Amino acid sequence: MLRVFLLQSCFLLVVIASAQSQHSLGVRLNGGFSRINIEESSTWESQSDEWDPAFAGGVFYTFKPMDYLRLSAGVGAHLISGTRVNTGIIDYNGVDTVASDLNLERRITFANFFIAAGFEHGPLAVDIGLQFGSNIQAKENREQELTFISLDSTSTLSVSGRDLDLEQMDFGPMITIIYDINELFSIEGSYYQGLRDINPATNRGDIIWNTQRVGIGLRYHFWRKEAEPTL
Repeated sequence: MLRVFLLQSCFLLVVIASAQSQHSLGVRLNGGFSRINIEESSTWESQSDEWDPAFAGGVFYTFKPMDYLRLSAGVGAHLISGTRVNTGIIDYNGVDTVASDLNLERRITFANFFIAAGFEHGPLAVDIGLQFGSNIQAKENREQELTFISLDSTSTLSVSGRDLDLEQMDFGPMITIIYDINELFSIEGSYYQGLRDINPATNRGDIIWNTQRVGIGLRYHFWRKEAEPTL
């Protein structure tokens, strides 16, 4: 009997807390830039990881159990893209010395969900949480320009749409700043840092891939429930 009473009391407290809390459900669309940071041992003279366009979107839910405190969760998808630029002098078939520029454009699409806790004051809020992503597609476009020094001629080699064999999961911290324009719309700025090495070649100990994304976007709240006043 005591156990039933305790369960009923806990359920009643949850109902009361929910009634006196603010809720919001909506969709978000975010655009910005991303890159794939790659650490590897290489004979190239120079290497750089360039920022490329990135996108994210999905559905979010926000729960505000008390003043200044908010909890958020959401599901959706995001695109991570980045270009690795390699330049250097190489031997081509052991016959000629060649100046080479190799550009590797990578595009990785993740299905994701996130959870976050944050603080809210007036129209401004800051959420800090974790995002988890599942790789659903990874492609690479390869373009290499070869300049044959002795022949003073240039040749370009390209391969598009090559599948990449990457790790299935990625995760990392995400910070989001939200500003409410009105009851329906908010603007957001976000930064995500992937912590997991998503390249299985790391098992050889020579290549590490991590993702980054920064963006700004718009939120549309299609349902809001304000806290009920206490008597």
